[in-house]
Amino acid sequence: MRLLGLGLLLILVMSAAVSCTSTGERQTVLLAVTTSVDHTGLLDALAEAFEASSPYYLEWVAVGTGQALKLGQNGDVDAVFVHGGDLEEAFISAGWGVERSRVMWNSFAIVGPAYDPAGVADAGGAVSALSRVAGTESIFVSRGDDSGTHLVERALWGHALGDVPSGSWYLEVGQGMASALRIASERGGYTLTDTATLAVMEKELTLEVLIDGDPLLHNQYSVIAVNPGRHPRINHAGALAFMEWITGEQGQEIIRRFGLNGFERPLFEPNAMD
Repeated sequence: MRLLGLGLLLILVMSAAVSCTSTGERQTVLLAVTTSVDHTGLLDALAEAFEASSPYYLEWVAVGTGQALKLGQNGDVDAVFVHGGDLEEAFISAGWGVERSRVMWNSFAIVGPAYDPAGVADAGGAVSALSRVAGTESIFVSRGDDSGTHLVERALWGHALGDVPSGSWYLEVGQGMASALRIASERGGYTLTDTATLAVMEKELTLEVLIDGDPLLHNQYSVIAVNPGRHPRINHAGALAFMEWITGEQGQEIIRRFGLNGFERPLFEPNAMD
């Protein structure tokens, strides 16, 4: 796995800048990716196939969508692979990103303990479910990290209560999806999760899917190239090559089949070509 820590990423960026060719290109393509794309192993599978058919080598850092877009804004990566909705729109509108392309989607789900103290399972939808959690002050674990998942969670609380709640029952952990799921499992609490990360971790958790299938829980992933007009030294050609590949037949087929062997179902649904 070519997963980089933030410190190592900055060192690699500096080294790449020194070794750029006269056209400003480097053979390494640096990505900032949302944690679910990395933790499921999908990006490892994509990287292996992409590198076999291109002159580029992928390096990446897995962070929440908000942090990924910040890395793009700073010119620390060549492209971002995120699920941020409004955050992506703001990133592009501000001139930091170009050439956004849809890649794939899956869903979010609200999970919690089987005994379901807030009665979430029969709430009928995500907004009603969160209203019941708040009404009973049942433990809810929020990622609290400006990720795409956190963005959706905040929007759902806005629909349910008008604002994000406060109180000892509402736990903002400031960590990734895997950590939030573990904490919710240990504390007998609820959380919002993407279904891919849940599938990878479900055997180690004591959590049940209580709400899914709500249109508000649709989870779209996109890839966006960092604007070379803002950061001329980035590998824009490499970013575009990866974007063209992942939205083409080979990349989309890998996504379509990913998860069938280990989980007997795809973890993501490709939709770049829809």
